[in-house]
Amino acid sequence: MFFESDDINFRILTVLDIDRPDSKGYSGLRPFHALSYRVTGNARFTYENEVTSVAGGDLIFVPKNCPYYLEAGAERLLVVHFDTDAKLPNTFKKLTAANPEMYVRELSRLYSAWTMKRPGYKHECQYLLHKIFMNIEREAADALNRDDQLNDAVEYIHEHFCDRDLTVDLLAKMCSMSDTYFRRLFKQRFKVTPLKYINDLKVKYATELLRSGYYTVTEAAEKCGFDNVYYFSLFIKKETGLSPSQI
Repeated sequence: MFFESDDINFRILTVLDIDRPDSKGYSGLRPFHALSYRVTGNARFTYENEVTSVAGGDLIFVPKNCPYYLEAGAERLLVVHFDTDAKLPNTFKKLTAANPEMYVRELSRLYSAWTMKRPGYKHECQYLLHKIFMNIEREAADALNRDDQLNDAVEYIHEHFCDRDLTVDLLAKMCSMSDTYFRRLFKQRFKVTPLKYINDLKVKYATELLRSGYYTVTEAAEKCGFDNVYYFSLFIKKETGLSPSQI
């Protein structure tokens, strides 16, 4: 995950479209996060003796309170300054865009909406930045999973985690691995067992169903792949510490 969180409630502070000549200097201690996309040009960020180089087509996330030294050639960049209470990386992170036209288009729309400040602009800006975050997460995941032996199994899990016949043995065979090797590789990759990964998805889905007010416990149990509401209740209690009626 690029941002280390998929639940970022952010406050946009400013959106900039910067076109500048060669520049050098220290940033100072900045009390906000920055996400920038370089349309053209290149730059080098030095922070605590670590150097991050970016060029046209690169996105870079700079966490708040990380003073850096910048050396940049002539460049144009689109930048968002924001703050959030969510846990974000405390180091610089770079992603080379797989779809650069999309970032130029959506960040330009974000800049325009922020600058013109028409009625409802904050909602529009929130939507656009969430859309950009979504694409960053998907591109980062695609880059990570491109050569991942587990990719097909993980995709299958997300499509079938409520299926009654989903088993770890089935997933291992899908990857042409032994059950033991699949479990070990999966835990190395995701830091949890395959069963825990599946159960976490079930719990999140069950919680959404129960809190919606549209489904009874029995109906939620059935949609989550449980034949018996008693076992569903035990599962929810074990995973959350709450009974279905308390969710």
